[in-house]
Amino acid sequence: MRPRWVSAGLLLAFVLFLGFMVGASKAVHECERQHQRHQAAIESVRVFGYKIVSGRCVWTFLEQNDKALVVLATIGLLVVTATLAYYTFGLWQSTQTLSKDTAAASSASILQMQSQEKRQLRAYVGVAVAGYYPATTTHPLAFRIEIKNYGQTPAYDLIVVSMNRVVLPFPLKEVSQLDDAPDPDPHEPQRTVLNPQASPITFRSSRKLPQIPPDDLAAVNQPIVPEGEHPAQLYCFGTVRYRDIFLDSHWVHYCAMFGGDLMQSSESAGAMCHLYNDTSDNPADGAS
Repeated sequence: MRPRWVSAGLLLAFVLFLGFMVGASKAVHECERQHQRHQAAIESVRVFGYKIVSGRCVWTFLEQNDKALVVLATIGLLVVTATLAYYTFGLWQSTQTLSKDTAAASSASILQMQSQEKRQLRAYVGVAVAGYYPATTTHPLAFRIEIKNYGQTPAYDLIVVSMNRVVLPFPLKEVSQLDDAPDPDPHEPQRTVLNPQASPITFRSSRKLPQIPPDDLAAVNQPIVPEGEHPAQLYCFGTVRYRDIFLDSHWVHYCAMFGGDLMQSSESAGAMCHLYNDTSDNPADGAS
């Protein structure tokens, strides 16, 4: 049963109780005996089994029981006041809940706007393998990358964490085949700031990378692949990290592959690998 119906029932019971008290009182009975002309009307009208007495008898009752009626009226007022307080408290709770929901919705809207603003204004760094240099008697096979900022604000603390290369059969089966070890140079790679829409900056892989075995290089240049074997490719890969204007950190994995005569320099970009080309905005499973 709803609370409002409970309160209405209590109020009705209280009114009926007062009517019963009036109808059953000694003062009313005495009044009825003194006014027999009202008796027929009194006996002929009943509400829920209780008599409705004439106005004159009720007035007599009120005069003789004023103190008791004051007490009963006070009790009734307390009941009504308590009921009003209950509903007022419920209304206050509803208002508080609505206020909290409104504040939560407002906070969510603000966070969404801030997130959208960050996405629109932050730096977006892209990496491309721009070519390679053949091995010499003093230096191992090296490659270079070009890094460009496609966003609206500068990329800060940009650092080339790693530039690795390896010869593997094509195609790659899983990322674990690429050992993306940090740059072997003893000093930390140089950090730089890359402005938006500026010319790409170029990095060359370390001279301290180990030499690729000659047989592996020959396998890449092999014109005819024996049956049951897969053609080999030179894979150049690594990681670049940077921070945006909002101080959030991001990373980029890159991987390109080359085939053919690795004894000659290549000025062309390598073909993109189907693995290990992802970013912190859209990472592959388990990438970081």
